[in-house]
Amino acid sequence: MLTKEELPACPVATTVALIGSKWKLLIMRNLQMRTWRFNELKKDLEGISQKVLLTMLQKEQHLVTATAPTDFQIRAAMGLSCPDDANCDPAYAGFFNQVYGAARRYRYYLNHPDDYAYHAGRFNYVQYSPIPSCGGSQVYIENNATALLYVYTPYQPNQAALEAGTGEGDACSSYGNRNFSLIYTDWFGNPRQ
Repeated sequence: MLTKEELPACPVATTVALIGSKWKLLIMRNLQMRTWRFNELKKDLEGISQKVLLTMLQKEQHLVTATAPTDFQIRAAMGLSCPDDANCDPAYAGFFNQVYGAARRYRYYLNHPDDYAYHAGRFNYVQYSPIPSCGGSQVYIENNATALLYVYTPYQPNQAALEAGTGEGDACSSYGNRNFSLIYTDWFGNPRQ
């Protein structure tokens, strides 16, 4: 256990340091609702990657590395129900609601793949941005994890966004899945290895 002096200054980093071991936050949430059997907990949490959740916190609001996060960053931590072209849904506001809600949404996507436009093991048409005239192209989505990313963030980077690295492309560029890929690879290595 860390001492108070050893804890990070950032409240989100402190939370992760205190309860950030694999699944602890989600297990605590479940145990607050009712008594669970071990196998029930294991099944409920199966398939949700802690690495993906941390990458999403960084991609959406830079919360993992923020030293002084704003109220908005914490309220919209995972970008859950915060579309690029509208205000966030207040029902999902707050750090816990964002992280728990995103993990729950991922679980829902996994259990209901036919309800969504993006599917693993085939080509899928993916737009470059919310602007239909910017177009898109067919993308082969190899696995369910990648399909989930496109369901959550339904745009692919265009050539300008890819060539810009971590910078900005053009008016038709989107950055969510590009940034996810850059952050995940930087922190955890190539996901294909």
